[in-house]
Amino acid sequence: MKKLDRSLSFTLMGLVALIVYQFLSKDPNTPMTLKLSLGTLAVFLFVMAIMGYLRKRKPPK
Repeated sequence: MKKLDRSLSFTLMGLVALIVYQFLSKDPNTPMTLKLSLGTLAVFLFVMAIMGYLRKRKPPK
């Protein structure tokens, strides 16, 4: 099995964190700190994936 691209793996992990965040945000018993940390994690992973895609697009000097 081929190794997954780092940007693709960041994107997949961000999607998983976002889906878990959506499920937990509907539950009123979920602590707010857990919601905030999952939302922050999802945003951070998506930013890392976007930076990886942009870095890959740049031609080497």
